[in-house]
Amino acid sequence: MVSLIALGLLVPLKIGYDYYSSDYHSDLTAKVYNDTVNEDVNIVFYKKGCPYCEAGMSKIKSEAKQSDVTTFYVEVNSTDGQALTSRFDVVKAPTIVTIRNGAITLDYYAYDKNGEINVNDKYIEEVFAD
Repeated sequence: MVSLIALGLLVPLKIGYDYYSSDYHSDLTAKVYNDTVNEDVNIVFYKKGCPYCEAGMSKIKSEAKQSDVTTFYVEVNSTDGQALTSRFDVVKAPTIVTIRNGAITLDYYAYDKNGEINVNDKYIEEVFAD
């Protein structure tokens, strides 16, 4: 089982639940992770005011509500968010990191194509279907 302790994340992490949904707890700690999270996790990175993040968040929230996979939201400009972006090599805010059976993958959930914002619906659906 992958744990945040194994990833070196021993400090409490302030995550962006309050920004996108008041239905979730706002702190993720190693203890909370070990007590409540199985080995399948999604970590959605976003930046307040980012048009790409905002474009994809509606689809993410919709898919997350229907999914059994635990999802955390991380604001990249926060202190903890910067630590996590570094830990997972996140380059741009609209990124989802998935942890499945110890394997870590990531991809953009929204991107620029020919000067227009595109939401990667297929990727978002795949992430939450696991």
